[in-house]
Amino acid sequence: MYLIVDGFSETETLAILFLSETACARDAVGHGLTDFKVIDGQAYLLYHEEGLFHENSDNALNGYSGHVLLKWNPAENKMEQVLPDGFLELIVDANSFCADEKGNLYIFYYGDFEEESGKFCLKYQMQTKQGEFYPVSEYYDASFYQNNHLFAWDGKGIAKFNEHLERLDYSLIDTEGYTGVSAAYHEMVFMKRDSCHVYRQLA
Repeated sequence: MYLIVDGFSETETLAILFLSETACARDAVGHGLTDFKVIDGQAYLLYHEEGLFHENSDNALNGYSGHVLLKWNPAENKMEQVLPDGFLELIVDANSFCADEKGNLYIFYYGDFEEESGKFCLKYQMQTKQGEFYPVSEYYDASFYQNNHLFAWDGKGIAKFNEHLERLDYSLIDTEGYTGVSAAYHEMVFMKRDSCHVYRQLA
């Protein structure tokens, strides 16, 4: 089990914990965490700007790693870079991410592609380390993948995309009284103070 914990122990930053029947490990998450998923038993952490803060990282970045997407290896208790350097140069501000069953990551971000700046989704194949870029019209702050479709939240509603990021449908959501939204693996959870509403695409 993985947990993100605020103000853990003697630190004042976020921490990630790994708990099992035989092991326990923790590491500092740092600043700027915007999304977190466990994929095939591995913890992936998405950062919205500079990346994980660490005192021993590149001084030119004032202590920030600049890696945007990291994978935590609890056995060695270290963060590992996921995206090749060429992709990192394009991503200025990552918003959310999710994964399908074929080893593709979908990362919504603001930044550059070729000679254009704007809002994009990077479809990144983890096995081949190849990526495809698709322009999108909005910032999507939460996303999940289910039944061969990608779903993303823009603050007002949920857009439905196919694997080529063509928008197929859009559902407005009445968020009055809700305090936040979080994307799980196959659903979106809208939270209230004492209850929640779960949005999922039925098979």
